Formats: sequence, structure tokens, C-alpha cells
Amino acid sequence: MLINLWSTPRTGSIWYSKYLAKQYENSIWLSEFFNTHDMNLYSYFDKFRQHKSTTEYSFGCWYRDYFIKDGIISYRLSYNPRRRAIHEEEVYRRSLIDQCNLKQNIILHNHVRPMDDNIRKHLVSIADKNIYITRNNKREQLYSFAIALSTKEWVKYTNGNQQEIQIDNVDLSQVNQLLDHIKFWDSIDKNNADIIAYEDINFVSIDGMPMKQNTNHISKLNISIVEEINRLVDEYEKYNVHASISS
Repeated sequence: MLINLWSTPRTGSIWYSKYLAKQYENSIWLSEFFNTHDMNLYSYFDKFRQHKSTTEYSFGCWYRDYFIKDGIISYRLSYNPRRRAIHEEEVYRRSLIDQCNLKQNIILHNHVRPMDDNIRKHLVSIADKNIYITRNNKREQLYSFAIALSTKEWVKYTNGNQQEIQIDNVDLSQVNQLLDHIKFWDSIDKNNADIIAYEDINFVSIDGMPMKQNTNHISKLNISIVEEINRLVDEYEKYNVHASISS
């Protein structure tokens, strides 16, 4: 059985996809498997043992190198530079899905962008179930994204709030790009699919699961960043109103 979870960043999608995997015995969990940024990332631990990501390879970095074993998608950690370009990796990973035994339960989590749209449509068509996850409060979503973008800490597995930090500079073009991805998520046909909101998820504490940090995002961001995000969301909300009227 194949279950797709379709998201945008900072919607609780990592937690929820892992939660789904725990509901099905012997399931395989694959996160951001077809997102093109994942095909160019390396993981590493900083001097504080915080798990972070980078696009630049250096000694000690690693990535997941996937393969098929006994009809099941598996992976090994590779500590070498990547062997395939992004397009080659896309073709390779699609071949893995086509080869794997779908009698096995696969929880496949991807952000709707950036990824090849033909692959997205193919996955929707072959899945037993498609679930779309959203965050109703778009300001909080973008505040959270701006912080993660600056700290490079996208998922945390520890209790408590993030350390007290003050962020003065953020690449707002990437924040704006996230809003474009949210608009694309909005535009997708979700007939015969389930929709769940971040605000409706009970983020209970479970071993091996990410922790919801409940951080006060605004206190960590320079007021100019907050104001720009608010402006972007105001424009987004106007866009949504006009889109609803025109439809």
C-alpha cells in the first residue's frame, strides 16, 4: 500500500508522516523523497551536535543513498560526494518506486514543490491514499520557515523551546518562494483525498518523533522581517479572495 502525504514546509509534515508510519505495521517511511532540494543536500552535525543541512560537500557530511533490497526500498549512508545529478537522481528514485513491492506499506512524504510535476501526478495516480497537510495560520508558517532558514535547524528531536536567538537577516526571496509553493498546494485538485491542518494535530510526545517547539516566532525575528512577512501574507490573502470569487 502506498500513502502519499503532500505538504509545504513548516506544516508538521515530518511529525505527521512518521506518525502515519507508526499506524501501519512494518511500514517504510520516506520523507521528501522526490523533492529536488533533497537530492542536492548533505547532512552534518555542528559543534553543538545539532543536525543541520548543507548543499556543499565537506568531510564528515553524508546523504542517504537509496536502493532496492528484497523488493523493499532501503538506504545506506554515503559519506562521499553525490554520484548523480538531480535529474539522474529523479529518474533513479522513480525506478525504485516502480520496482518496490507495494504489498509493503510505504508512507511517502513530499512537499508539493520543488519536484517534477509529472512524478507528482504519477504518484497521486498509483497511491492507495493521498493526504494533504496544511497550516491555516500562514503568518506563523512563514515566521517558522524564516527561523529555520536562518538557523538551518529544520527538525528538532529534543524537548523544550529553541534557544533564545535574534535573527536580523533572512533571504526573503526564499520566504516569497514558499508562498508560491503554498499557492500551488492550494491549486491542486484534492478530490478523493484527505485534508488535515497543523492546528488540528495533537503533537503528542512519542519516542523517535520530532518535537513541536511551541516557540514564540515573532520574538526571534527582526521587526522588519515580521513586517515583510505580514505584507506577503496580506497579499496572499487578497489573492485567495480573488481566486475564490473567480472560481
